[in-house]
Amino acid sequence: MKKKFLNKQIRRYIGKGKRYFSQNKFDKAIQCFDKAIEINPNIAEIYVYRGDINYIIDEEQAIKDYTEAIKLNPKSLKAYYSRGILHEVIFNETEKALFDYTQAIKINSDYQEAYVCRANVYSQKEQYELSIADYTKAILLKPDDYQTHIYRGKDYSYINEFDKAKEDFLTAIKGSFYSAYFYLGRLELQKGNYIEAIPYYTNSIQQNFSKHIDSYFERGCCYMYTKEYEKAISDFTQAINLALKDSNYSDEIAEFYSERAGAYLVLGNEIEYKADLQMAEEFKSSKRALE
Repeated sequence: MKKKFLNKQIRRYIGKGKRYFSQNKFDKAIQCFDKAIEINPNIAEIYVYRGDINYIIDEEQAIKDYTEAIKLNPKSLKAYYSRGILHEVIFNETEKALFDYTQAIKINSDYQEAYVCRANVYSQKEQYELSIADYTKAILLKPDDYQTHIYRGKDYSYINEFDKAKEDFLTAIKGSFYSAYFYLGRLELQKGNYIEAIPYYTNSIQQNFSKHIDSYFERGCCYMYTKEYEKAISDFTQAINLALKDSNYSDEIAEFYSERAGAYLVLGNEIEYKADLQMAEEFKSSKRALE
């Protein structure tokens, strides 16, 4: 009778904890899971639930929770997968992340998300044959995962498999993943097909893709190659104005100014040319001071 009563208490605490979690009442949810663990510290599922909350508010504790869940249940798919994401994204521990994703795949060989995550790590490590193999498996498991087509297309481009890369980007566009226009533009730029690259960048800009700063800059570079210098200046100016408002581009602004300076030089606009070179040098100096 006592065991049944305790099990009932545990289920009640788990149920309350899950409800509090769904209401974003994280402290109360953790209290419920803590009480369930006090009654029985050997239930892996409870550590996973608590880990999911700490995943949001305390990543280090989440790692401990998932690790304890794995000790209690070595086939805890969710614990391996979630711990892998934390190792990869939060703590930049790529080898540990690879281990966790691989364990998740061993437990369930059809776990599509784990293949994508493991491929992302391989891609970061520039192990493109391995990343492409995992992306391919993920696509076989979920053919309409158009974001993964973009991932694989990028990696194909890194190993100069341009036709395969283009096929992936075009597939992504069919699925309304318009960010692929940017990567198609970059692909043509890599191949030296500047005229062909321009409309892809234009589509990327029109779709207001998050990389529109890069689209303006790289389209400007294409215009430089096609000797359309006024258009190049216009694009470099757009890139500069947008980058000045985006801290993620602090390292690139000097290059943007330098490229626009080159366009001004070709057109014989010496004042603008010197002003841009000075701005480029100021941004380079600022960067050096921070290093």
